[in-house]
Amino acid sequence: MLSAICLGGRERRASLAGAESQPSNYRTRSLTFCCASSKVCRTARQDLTTQQAAGMLGVSRPFFVKILESGKLSFHLTGTHRRVYLKDLLAYKQYRDNERHEALNRIAQEDERAGLYDKVLLPEE
Repeated sequence: MLSAICLGGRERRASLAGAESQPSNYRTRSLTFCCASSKVCRTARQDLTTQQAAGMLGVSRPFFVKILESGKLSFHLTGTHRRVYLKDLLAYKQYRDNERHEALNRIAQEDERAGLYDKVLLPEE
């Protein structure tokens, strides 16, 4: 099975079942067709550079390297260059987004308990 991750306005996974028995040009055309409406199409096992991965997360490359060095995201070396698998990056992105949503929910619940959730606070003159 040939699989790819298609990224655009939303994330989608395209898998081409039975593609092994088809000629390679058929697999390429089918994969292109599956990802035609997205901006980026990458195979699930593809290596990303730190610059590409940082761009997908919307952070700077030096900040992304700090994430790698802290051990929050696994990486491997190609020569002396750090590389990240797309599937690992997407898993980290999902984890990071879930943590953000949980933090926002906790803040909203605390504000609601304190009676501040719907209260408009204006600056005093």
